[in-house]
Amino acid sequence: MSAGSVSEHLRAGAPAADQVPARMPGIADPVPVGIAGFAMTTFILSCINGGFFGGIAATPMVLGLAIFYGGLVQLLAGLWAFRRGETFVAVAFCSMTIAALRTNAAVLCVFVTLTATYLLLTLANLGVATSSLLPIGGYVGITCGVAAWYVAFAHVTSASSGRELIPTWRLT
Repeated sequence: MSAGSVSEHLRAGAPAADQVPARMPGIADPVPVGIAGFAMTTFILSCINGGFFGGIAATPMVLGLAIFYGGLVQLLAGLWAFRRGETFVAVAFCSMTIAALRTNAAVLCVFVTLTATYLLLTLANLGVATSSLLPIGGYVGITCGVAAWYVAFAHVTSASSGRELIPTWRLT
């Protein structure tokens, strides 16, 4: 593109191909902060369930993290998403939803591994092969936390660059 056509293009109100358009003032994407809170809490609790940090005896160390970063921050991110009109995100952070099947593979991975973690931990707490299912549930939960951090990273890099740099593999 010549210098003359670049300036004409900019005067017409459209950004040049090598420029990222300026963001309109508004409400930022709540996904990175909400999913990061979920990821950290899930990861730490799953490490405890997996036998790290002293095992079950270390459970109280995650309580503050779960209440504030994993709980309050997720709730605020969900309400923030409602304000943006993002129903799935809002419900995902304020509750759980099967609609993850219509988002992308990265988010679906978070929900599938979370469901598997809940199932394994529930069985272990009901006394079904507790000595093996509890650590397995912990390892699956660690996978869930890492997948959630991936989603947060993908959202932040997309928002920062103005385009998708980290793939999430759209399902719809």
